[in-house]
Amino acid sequence: MIKKIFSLENKIYAGILLLIFLVIFIFGMDVFGVGFFDKTIQIEITENDNLTVISKKLQKEDVILSSVVFKLFYKCTTYPDIIHPGTITVSKNDSYLELAREINNPNTNYLKITIPEGFEVREIIERLQNNHLITNEEEFKNALKSYRFTTSQGSEISGETALLSGFLYPDTYEMSPDITMHEIIQMLTDNFKAKWTDKYQKQADKLHMSVNEVITLASIVEREAGKDEDFPLVASVFHNRLKIGKNLESCATVQYVLKERKPVLSVSDTKIDSPYNTYRNKGLPPAPIASPGQMAIEAVLYPKETDYLYFFTDKNGTNHYSKTYEEHNQLIEEFGL
Repeated sequence: MIKKIFSLENKIYAGILLLIFLVIFIFGMDVFGVGFFDKTIQIEITENDNLTVISKKLQKEDVILSSVVFKLFYKCTTYPDIIHPGTITVSKNDSYLELAREINNPNTNYLKITIPEGFEVREIIERLQNNHLITNEEEFKNALKSYRFTTSQGSEISGETALLSGFLYPDTYEMSPDITMHEIIQMLTDNFKAKWTDKYQKQADKLHMSVNEVITLASIVEREAGKDEDFPLVASVFHNRLKIGKNLESCATVQYVLKERKPVLSVSDTKIDSPYNTYRNKGLPPAPIASPGQMAIEAVLYPKETDYLYFFTDKNGTNHYSKTYEEHNQLIEEFGL
């Protein structure tokens, strides 16, 4: 009886060991790409695909046994988590290392397009044209004008006023040469929607500002602030001016009207008749003048608390701030401007 029990236990242990061996063997073949099916398949990696999505695609196509195991393997490699869109050609016989290498070198002719902070719509259009992504400027402007989207918090943004100026988020994008105008606009505005968080909306509500007002002021700050530390200070100057009903007197808004970034404005420049000329008109212009980045947006939402009402930039690009017009003029004289 005792012998039979031991015999049964031994069979159970042997069965468990055999099962473990088979699992290791099967997954070992999967990891090292030892298989009998050399048929290749193509898998598309899209703009929004992350490692989890790609792993599931590989499993769905029977290239790998487990998306979880492959993901864990990939995490142990030196390949980056940021995966570029494109097409990969893979096989069941590929090892996990070969798959990881293929994922990081997709067959793609995507163009990398950078929209810098502070770019105006006209400059964005010019960059897209130079990269042959749009061929007809007027058609693209009409597409911008008719485009509408709603933020996650329910604010509707329309291109009717200023061709979505300020809401074409500055960033680096990868675009297919055959991308449509609608897809370009959606890509840039979707990025804005992702960046405009609930936290930002709550702070805007606290300041009694709409999304358009925040982005409009941020676009001015983006163009006026030079160094990182200047952003919240410049924002504080403009906030302080708005509170007391003083004109913003932003050179950037006049440059926007002129379509020229003149280093020094003439008196006649500041008298140009335009709703965007903040030397002549109180309050904010009707729409953003450029695409502000995260730093400018946060500077407007969380400005530094100061009593400054004036600032100017010296020849070295350093901003100087003052509380009164007299102090402002005195500083300008000291720097010989």
